[in-house]
Amino acid sequence: MTVRDTTIIAIARAGSFLAVTLTSWYTCQALHIPFLAGITAVILILGHIWRNRGLVVSTEELPAFPLLLTIAVLSSPTIAILPALLGTSPHWLANSDDAYTLLIARGLRHGFPPVDLSWNGATIHYHLGGALLTDLISRATALPVHAIYYGVLPLILKIIAVASILVIARDLAPDVPSKTRAWIPLAVCGVVEIDWFAIAWHVHDFLVRGLVAFTSEGMPVLHLREGLFSRHAFDAAPLAALFVVVLAGTWQRTTLLEKASLLFCVYLAKQQVFLAAGAAYAIVSLLELARRRWQPFAAGSIALLSAVLALRNGSTYGSMAHMSIGCGALCRDLMERHGLAARLPAALHLPMEICLMLASLHLFLAALIRRRRSCTLPPALLLLCFVIMGPTIAFVLKYRASPLLKQRFLTVYAPISAKLFMPLAVYLDRILEIAVQAAATTLPLTLAIVALPLGASWMSSTPNRGWRYVLIVWFYVTLVVSAWSTSVMVIRGTGRAKEIGADTMSVLSAIPANAQSVLTNDLQYDDHAEQHLPLLNIWAPLSSGRQFYASAFMFNFQYPDSGERLRIVRAFVGEDSDSQRLSLARTAGIDTLFWREQPGVRPPSTGWKRLETRGMYSVYALTGSPPGQSGSRRP
Repeated sequence: MTVRDTTIIAIARAGSFLAVTLTSWYTCQALHIPFLAGITAVILILGHIWRNRGLVVSTEELPAFPLLLTIAVLSSPTIAILPALLGTSPHWLANSDDAYTLLIARGLRHGFPPVDLSWNGATIHYHLGGALLTDLISRATALPVHAIYYGVLPLILKIIAVASILVIARDLAPDVPSKTRAWIPLAVCGVVEIDWFAIAWHVHDFLVRGLVAFTSEGMPVLHLREGLFSRHAFDAAPLAALFVVVLAGTWQRTTLLEKASLLFCVYLAKQQVFLAAGAAYAIVSLLELARRRWQPFAAGSIALLSAVLALRNGSTYGSMAHMSIGCGALCRDLMERHGLAARLPAALHLPMEICLMLASLHLFLAALIRRRRSCTLPPALLLLCFVIMGPTIAFVLKYRASPLLKQRFLTVYAPISAKLFMPLAVYLDRILEIAVQAAATTLPLTLAIVALPLGASWMSSTPNRGWRYVLIVWFYVTLVVSAWSTSVMVIRGTGRAKEIGADTMSVLSAIPANAQSVLTNDLQYDDHAEQHLPLLNIWAPLSSGRQFYASAFMFNFQYPDSGERLRIVRAFVGEDSDSQRLSLARTAGIDTLFWREQPGVRPPSTGWKRLETRGMYSVYALTGSPPGQSGSRRP
């Protein structure tokens, strides 16, 4: 059984169609075009592109078994969490980032920019690409957002990723036999990355506290990152990297609109990654322009203009954080901030990083040198520049918080500093640091897409037996590591997921549909799943789909009223007087309570009617006026 090369190319190009769809849908949302009209416009645009698709005809065929095995291995995390896809509301969350993406997706049903269900009166402007894509497919299929995010979307994106890698491999190394080329996508996912920032913290904990980080309570910070497309779900940096790979794979086969959409979707998915991708694209498009090929340059200009217009809708921290030029080397920063430079040689971070990277990159660089002519092709050049610009931008650019932002940060975070896995002075920089995800996504994971095909070409053509054996072993090791890291490591990582029990879901569903603002005294994410998030309850507004007053302080500390809202919530919970509680609720526009029974905390009584109780949770509604008419609504 075989698969034609033309089929692979068509699947890879489906990624560009997905980008056009996402760009069109973003435009429809931003201009408030109704859903049916927006879908009609998207279909017409895609139909025009399909009529002028200009696919390259190829008679080559690839064996189907390796491709099916690759899809099966990459899909194993989804298979492991199938029960999480059931139900009408999200009840299983792999991590807090997934929960936030799904929160945005549910907020999109209330308007654009998406309503922040965890913060009454606010909208979200943070990495909307994954949420927009999830919401669009959810509306088109009538499936709930969590089933799309954890089930449908990963499968679609992984198939597109496999096809794009195969096309890149064919373009860069046409002499590689098809039976070998068919294994390259799986091998790419066998190139895992060590979390450099986590290693620095592991050293910090051992030297300062005498306790290694991955055995301490809280968030384990020493681990290998999964392969490029081994994730259980796609959002932010991985989704942005996928669009870059599709752009490289379909470079010679896409229209101006498709290239512009792919690059703009990188921006929608993760703005930090767009800096590296945009810089890499600019280099390649200028070289193409020098060869009198204007289309890439025009597409890049359109994408940049679109990103500038989109940025006008606002960003996460607004004017309270700004980029500056400075060293972004995380290991050195940590050593300087915590006095480690006095205990260790000042330049220790340098040999540490070099030793860790040398082993994984040596064969890659050798393969690139051996097949340097192939590196001048636009797909390879785009990915190589992407790899280079990631660390460069990480080293040069850095976000700095304004004094006002630092003040708001400390108001929320200072009382919970004991729960965090790093000191406050570093925690804010970790939140704002532009270097982390940009560098982590680009090096060395994306490099494997270029290096593995060239290494396979070198393996099949070199007359040196020693090098051939080394390359063969290297290739098969990546296959084994890929299978392990995808089907074992990723699944094991979901073992600490946030699971909302049936009783809790029943209580959440009892919150009235017309509730204006829900207050909760359970502000933590989950002590079992992620103990370091004591002021981040995004699971309750996400699962219920109701508007909460203020429950995600750790994400929303930048709001001007974050300190005041935290004071009101704590005052309400700690207050013994029923009249004072009622006064606080009416002043803040709160008409419903999602209450967790806690020792020493008196449950609501006078002025509140209990609607549902199961386990440790209850729902109360303000008496005297129906939900939605409790008083003034806070902005």
